[in-house]
Amino acid sequence: MNDMAKQDRLEQVLADGEQILNRVNARLDNIDARQNKIEEAMKAIEGLTYLIEWKEAKEGVK
Repeated sequence: MNDMAKQDRLEQVLADGEQILNRVNARLDNIDARQNKIEEAMKAIEGLTYLIEWKEAKEGVK
C-alpha cells in the first residue's frame, strides 16, 4: 500500500468510527430520555400510592 492509499484508508476508518460514535450517542440520548420518563412515572406512582395509603389510614380501611 502506498502512502496515499494508507491515508485514504485511515480517513475512511476515522469517518466510519465517527459515524458509529454518533449513532451510539443518539441511542444513549434516547435511553436517557426513556429513563427520565420512567423516573417521572415512578414519582407519579409513588405519589398515588402514598395518597391511597393516606386515605385508607384516614378512613380506617386496612
